[in-house]
Amino acid sequence: MFEVKTLYKDDTYIVETTSYGGIRKNFRTYASTPEIIEWAVKTKEDWLRIKERLSPDFAPDYTRVDWVGLRTTYQRARSEGKCLAFCAVIGYDHLQSYVKSEDLLVMMVEEPEWFRDMVETTTELVLRVAKLIIEDAGYTFDVAFLFNDMGYRNGPLFSPKLYRDLIMPFDRMLCDYFHSKGMPVIYHTDGDVRLLIPHLIEAGIDCLQTLEAKANMDVRELKKQYGDRLAFMGKH
Repeated sequence: MFEVKTLYKDDTYIVETTSYGGIRKNFRTYASTPEIIEWAVKTKEDWLRIKERLSPDFAPDYTRVDWVGLRTTYQRARSEGKCLAFCAVIGYDHLQSYVKSEDLLVMMVEEPEWFRDMVETTTELVLRVAKLIIEDAGYTFDVAFLFNDMGYRNGPLFSPKLYRDLIMPFDRMLCDYFHSKGMPVIYHTDGDVRLLIPHLIEAGIDCLQTLEAKANMDVRELKKQYGDRLAFMGKH
């Protein structure tokens, strides 16, 4: 990760660099969504520099995990009998940390191989960290909770075809791995993603979250259509 630095701070706001190489402005209380001032990736050359940092050769994989925080949180949750989830931001949502959303959507259409390379690289990173924690360190989890916002109030941000071509193979890769460990996959995506649901089922997800009613995600109708193949989970 990139070094996080404070660039400016007053009584109301704080401006910081991010671990993804960007710059964000936030309230000092961190009580709202931050304003993104700068993204790390604006050209292919920018991406190649980022990609190098995500490879196993750049830094030892064990440095990518907060082992002390993981152990403390894990032990506390297990002692309270909570569901233990391996969580990761993936796919399109992950890439928004590096690339401006509008540029990312254009990239999917005009530079699909570049976009696909980014999804593949970040997916491989999630898998490496999962294997490090689960297989090497011996942690066990009840579920995988994957976050990939792909919708807005009136529909998906991109077509089902683009999802199938550029993201679905890597969602399936993640689902296959977690299923091999006996872990159902909960998939978080905001907005109206009804057009994507058949493809998400095909990719292997077991449960869809968040079901925003204001975005026409009516669980009663979804249950009728997909209840034999998919579980549903509300936001809270």
